Amino acid sequence: MKHQLVLIGLLLTSLWSRPGLAAWEWFDLPGAGERLVTQAEAARERGDLHLAGALLDEAEREVVPPRAHILMERGLLAEARGELDAAATLLGRAADADGTLPARVLQAGVLVGAGKWPEAVVTLRRAFSERGSALRVDEIVANPRFSGLATFEPYTQLLTEMREEQAGPLARVLLRLERVEASVLAAESVLSRLALVLTFLWRLGGMTGAAVVVLLTVGMVFAAGVAQLGVLMPPKPLWVGMTLASVLWLVAAYVGTAGQALGVRVVGAAWEVVLVPYLLAEGARRWRARRHAAQRGSSKADLLVTLALLQTTTRLVEEALATGEIGNSEFEVAFRTQRRALLERLR
Repeated sequence: MKHQLVLIGLLLTSLWSRPGLAAWEWFDLPGAGERLVTQAEAARERGDLHLAGALLDEAEREVVPPRAHILMERGLLAEARGELDAAATLLGRAADADGTLPARVLQAGVLVGAGKWPEAVVTLRRAFSERGSALRVDEIVANPRFSGLATFEPYTQLLTEMREEQAGPLARVLLRLERVEASVLAAESVLSRLALVLTFLWRLGGMTGAAVVVLLTVGMVFAAGVAQLGVLMPPKPLWVGMTLASVLWLVAAYVGTAGQALGVRVVGAAWEVVLVPYLLAEGARRWRARRHAAQRGSSKADLLVTLALLQTTTRLVEEALATGEIGNSEFEVAFRTQRRALLERLR
């Protein structure tokens, strides 16, 4: 028994004095490095960034520094200084060193603040993959860092996938039922609106609308036949076809009702349907043609005036060269006048 106690004492002494390990680490107590990181975090939250950096430097000089925690805190410190790219890099390194830390989520939040939303969603997906069920979807939804992504489709799709993955079998069934119900309600809303529109059109048109459609169809058939002859140029086949269809409709209405109805209302409505779009298109075409013609006329007149000035200036110089009056004051005045007018035209 005495020998056993001596061996146990020697073992404890060796563990206590083992290089690189502190005594409290064997009792699951935070080391000096962890305490310094905690103090640096408190200093950062108070806004004392210089003190926080000094505390992290001191933590790194410990025998066994908590490197992952130091990297994460340095990343948050860089974010507080506005160095978002450096912060994302440091937080990524911290997450690579220790996957149990929230560094990956913090990295995604920094990327959101930097405006890199697609990269932030990819990083967040990696965080879900690394931490599994330990990272809950509700935790991400409640995080104000990701509030800007509320309408970003890749983000919402990721949350939906993760929520379904983290839910149990019964919850998955309920989620699918909710989606089916939402789809049915959306389809019902669309169909009800469509039914209202169709009902309105039917009440607006009634039998007169159906008769106008029939008359227009007959007129288009006649117009196509006239166009096949190749005798008339558009839009004359349309007018001939609609005229033949209108005459046929008036005769049929008179005969079918024993002279009680002439069908003028249907014919008038059909001609309105044809003439109004045509007149609008023709008016727009003529307006464009008139505008282009005015522009061409103006350009042509400007060109003629410029050529006339150029010809006058050239003739003035030629005459001065022929008579030897290049240095004459009268020539200088006339030449400057022509030159000024020509330059104004060429601007």
